[in-house]
Amino acid sequence: MERPTVARTSHNIIAINQLATALKTLEVGYGGRVSKSRNEGYMLELDALFERCWTWADDFMPSARSEYNDIMAGEIDNSDLPALREETMAFNATVIRIFAGVYYEWLQQGLDPNRLASFLHDASLKPRMRSGSLLVDAGVVPPGSSAPITIRSIVQDAIAYIVKKANSAGSQAKRA
Repeated sequence: MERPTVARTSHNIIAINQLATALKTLEVGYGGRVSKSRNEGYMLELDALFERCWTWADDFMPSARSEYNDIMAGEIDNSDLPALREETMAFNATVIRIFAGVYYEWLQQGLDPNRLASFLHDASLKPRMRSGSLLVDAGVVPPGSSAPITIRSIVQDAIAYIVKKANSAGSQAKRA
């Protein structure tokens, strides 16, 4: 709880400040700011804010990735997380924030979140891939690496890439 980040060997998914940042991204986009007046509006509508966050965390994320679904179903225990981080980047705080940014942008376009969830569900998040991994193809993870780049412009470009790919994949599925 006191650490600003979570170590790869941690049994926690993300630190509390990382969760707060992901939820802010969910609400205002990646790099978005919350003005004083907007913050006051959120304080007056806390139930609606909580509902949007719960919808993302408890509905969208488990349908978007089997890793999150397995945690919710109790099939993955927190003690499994260090080993699973070697198999999937789904438990990386930056990746979680990217998913929040993608979800935000997707909803801004008025698109069905189930289409996005389906696209993300089928995407590879394996670390250390050269190509074929969504995050490598999006340019946010260098080929062969297991760590995303956190430079704002690169993350924003990756979010735009994922939204575009998910939208085109959904369009192609409709035509088939």
